[in-house]
Amino acid sequence: MKVSKYIYSLSLGHLFVDFSQGALAALLPTLITQHHYNYAIAATLVFAMNLVSSVVQPLFGFLSDKYNTGWIIILAVLITGVGFSSLGYVPTYALLVMGCLVCGIGIAAYHPDAAKLVNGLAGYNPGQGMSIFSFGGNIGFAIGPITLTLAVNHFGNSWNWYFLDNCDYYHVNFVETLPNHASSIGRLLVEFKKGPQFQNSCPWSQ
Repeated sequence: MKVSKYIYSLSLGHLFVDFSQGALAALLPTLITQHHYNYAIAATLVFAMNLVSSVVQPLFGFLSDKYNTGWIIILAVLITGVGFSSLGYVPTYALLVMGCLVCGIGIAAYHPDAAKLVNGLAGYNPGQGMSIFSFGGNIGFAIGPITLTLAVNHFGNSWNWYFLDNCDYYHVNFVETLPNHASSIGRLLVEFKKGPQFQNSCPWSQ
């Protein structure tokens, strides 16, 4: 059975959100130089982002099962982009931590509903669908450090706007591909509870 094209879109979103986690470690030398932090203080930013994305994610999973929160995947990429991009221009350590926390919340918000949506769209090919979705996240995490390093070397302190522009581009194009936009995500997740047989009648399965 043909894999829905929307799985590839969701995989690309997975790439963007996991890119931030991979790229943050590569950003630490720049932050240390700009703000004169020691490495231990700077490394706390990685801890903050990973901690909140891990701790909060089960909560989003619970809300995903209890309510129709599929619309949140549309916002999660943008939230992640805003949080991560803020690290390039906020002046204080407290605001850097806040940016990492916002980014971590966006990462946590994306995964449960996106994974559930991929599973529903995959129909009778859940292994293939989830592998494509996971591939996007793994690639994002892998290319994050080298991509950010190149962006910082080329754009200097403007790297954050480059990153945010790319997140906005994905966000806008993803929303435009949705049938009836966010409301359809909620309806799809309701249909998902009926089992994989709904794929044949789902407008997203084409």
